[in-house]
Amino acid sequence: MIMFALKGAVITPKEIIKDGVVVVGDGKIVYAGVSGHMGSGLEPDPICATVIDCRGKYISPGFIDVHVQGAGGYDILDGTYDAVNAIAKTLAKNGVTAFLATTVYSKRGQALFCAVKEAMEKGTDGAEVLGTHLEGPFISPAKRGMIKPENIKKVPGTKKGARHLFDIIDACDGSLKMMTIAPEIPGAIDIIKKLKKNKVVAAIGHTNATYEEALKGFDAGITHATHMFNAMSALHHRKPGAAGAILTDDRVSAQLIADGKHLHPAVVKLVVKQKGPDKIALITDSMSAAGLPDGKYVYNGLKYEAKNGLAVYCGADTFIGTALTLNKIVKRIVDMGIVDLKDAVRMASLVPAKVLGIEKKKGSLEVGKDADIVVMDKNCNVKTTIIAGEIIK
Repeated sequence: MIMFALKGAVITPKEIIKDGVVVVGDGKIVYAGVSGHMGSGLEPDPICATVIDCRGKYISPGFIDVHVQGAGGYDILDGTYDAVNAIAKTLAKNGVTAFLATTVYSKRGQALFCAVKEAMEKGTDGAEVLGTHLEGPFISPAKRGMIKPENIKKVPGTKKGARHLFDIIDACDGSLKMMTIAPEIPGAIDIIKKLKKNKVVAAIGHTNATYEEALKGFDAGITHATHMFNAMSALHHRKPGAAGAILTDDRVSAQLIADGKHLHPAVVKLVVKQKGPDKIALITDSMSAAGLPDGKYVYNGLKYEAKNGLAVYCGADTFIGTALTLNKIVKRIVDMGIVDLKDAVRMASLVPAKVLGIEKKKGSLEVGKDADIVVMDKNCNVKTTIIAGEIIK
């Protein structure tokens, strides 16, 4: 067994072990805990071929981003393996070890899905591609945000709607892992039930649902919420809307863009206090500008400007996502004073793993799990990224 060890401050879901060590062997975590103690605490550290000195730094589980539209100058919408691979490389440099390739329903859907599937099967030079997250096509036109009308579809009757969904699932060829859907549109409840049956995470989002309509969606199988508060019916003291339903229902976890722009820090605090860190997955909703300097870029044929981590359509006030990577989101929510680093890391690793049902393999530094590891400094600047035991950066 080829082994190496990292010694430094190890971040676990429950604590930060200041004098810690993580031992990696054959792509898996062999030990994670106090330095000098393995198993019962009696055995010494194993003799490793390499010991990486990470003292003064944090050793964290690799981040998992379930909402990535682009990075490094490329978008998932480009529809090529090279684009997905370039995105994966940029993400890995910034601590993301696995992600969902997120995109909209498009006439070019087959090419997009094939590119994602190829990246899943072939692998990448960076972060692991876990599958596709499709925003739509069954969403509310009133809450479409940056999604073009041409990327939205009605559910064409029960039988035709089911056939349309199965066409999408077939086109994805096993890559579809999450679909954002508005439960209030006619025919959506049946679609949600079929998503659940096919083991695709149904996420409420881009929705104008009432509180009651949202609950019906949860009853049908929705277990997750796409970018909390953004592109959904707002919380009002007489009309709780989708936001109120998500906040008060423990069956549903929620994505959070904690950049301080998409949501005011007070609202971020509200969501965290109400849902708790174990029900929140930090995301970026990153565009092609992520990992690149501020400037003007193009997404789906429309120009946008990236500045200070925010992506906004040119000539409009519509946010279309961020130009941030997940390590920066982690840093921002910690700086808000809402959670400590341990909880922020959990929200960027173990929680998204649980959302996708892969927590037995990924999401924390525990024996037997994939050796997806990030070494970062106190400002969450990534120094080393390890994916399946291989040092990428």
